[in-house]
Amino acid sequence: MWRGEEHDGPWLMSLDRAARDALASISNAQVLELSAQWGRIEELAWSGPPSDDEMLPVIQKVAALAQRARDAGEDLYCWCCL
Repeated sequence: MWRGEEHDGPWLMSLDRAARDALASISNAQVLELSAQWGRIEELAWSGPPSDDEMLPVIQKVAALAQRARDAGEDLYCWCCL
């Protein structure tokens, strides 16, 4: 679901529950793998590619947020803009 009037954003997107639950169930081993993968995403490279060490706490926080939302029976939202 997109909210926002401008093509460049900002937008508020509701993640479906399958995405929320997938994020909530990330294992410790997957966190390390994902930090390397997410570090190669061009859109996340504001001032050069982020290191694995920079991505690790981001992924851990996203997973924890998804776990809290899942456990509370709530949805997970993402706010973004270009």
